[in-house]
Amino acid sequence: MTNVTVVFEYEEPEYCRLCLAKQTDDNDLTMIESDTHGIIRELLQIQLDKTDSDAFICSTCVESLEEFHSYRTRCRRNNVALQKKAEERKKQQIELAKSAIANTNVLDQVKDGEPIRVVIRMNAEGKASVRLQVHSKPQIKTEEVAPAEVDAEPSTSTASTSKVTTPTIPAVSEKDGKSPPQKLIRLPMQPFYFYKATARSSYGLIYGGYRYCASVPRKQHVYWMCEQRNTHRCQAVVLVNKNYTEFLLNCGHNHDPPQVGTQQVFKAAEVLPYVMKSERARKEQLERNAEPRTYSRKKVVKEEDYTSEEDDEEYSSGDDSDAVPAEVKEEDTEDQEEETKPPVSDATEATSPVAIKKEQVDDGDECMYIIAELT
Repeated sequence: MTNVTVVFEYEEPEYCRLCLAKQTDDNDLTMIESDTHGIIRELLQIQLDKTDSDAFICSTCVESLEEFHSYRTRCRRNNVALQKKAEERKKQQIELAKSAIANTNVLDQVKDGEPIRVVIRMNAEGKASVRLQVHSKPQIKTEEVAPAEVDAEPSTSTASTSKVTTPTIPAVSEKDGKSPPQKLIRLPMQPFYFYKATARSSYGLIYGGYRYCASVPRKQHVYWMCEQRNTHRCQAVVLVNKNYTEFLLNCGHNHDPPQVGTQQVFKAAEVLPYVMKSERARKEQLERNAEPRTYSRKKVVKEEDYTSEEDDEEYSSGDDSDAVPAEVKEEDTEDQEEETKPPVSDATEATSPVAIKKEQVDDGDECMYIIAELT
């Protein structure tokens, strides 16, 4: 058998190895250098070897490759920075949880093995608020305020129908078998905000991630009722002093903090003078309309009837949003009377599903830390 060797010679026009473009006056062809070859291999997984034709690349492709390579490098660098920041935030959340547990007696209130939930909310400025939960009961109290003789908070419950003729509104008498009223919980001071559900609605309060509306001014305090009192029958009420420097909670919420919606959110420094001036004006109007030394529930409490879930998003605190801003004056609160807890009805607690991202972290000690981040 005879071996035959075939030699094939051919001539091929020069073209760009990537886009197949031929050389023009505006688009020159150059030999692919080693640096460019490395970029091509990294980005496009195209391997140039000895079997390839003479490899050229046009100036347009060189520019695109360099731009794409720079863009991809920045993306990878940013991704590494974000991952590092997430790890640091996770460690910070665990430290905040440890600090919150150490500063309270919550460990004495639970049995071994019972879960403790720590909810941490951090704003854009990096300021965090911490709230503890045991057995889905939010807001483990860190400081108790004993009830005293003060104006009772108007309740949305209809359990009492008796007329009131005393200077203060008495609390609704409890049914047989009910537990005694809880003590008021002094909330830790933290940044708070106001919001508007719509452009025409009045201001509502945001404290600790929960939204409050339908404010009712009284002698020493202003009562802010939970926005979810209809949809979840939540009886939580925050009692705020006139200067907004003290916040007392009557009971825990029966739902998780709502997600951030489309409401307009304002810092306290921006709208607090409007809110305080409106509250003073409404309080004076109520005093003028009331009979001497007689306080009527119908005259003092004027609350709109919301019958649908959509109306819950439109709750109004009763403030006049068009009021002229006034200076915030510090008032003497040393002799202020303490507030009693408002009556709580037998509403069944319900939890609303909230879209959150959860991650469970074992930090090596006896506690398991559950980090819940709003998504």
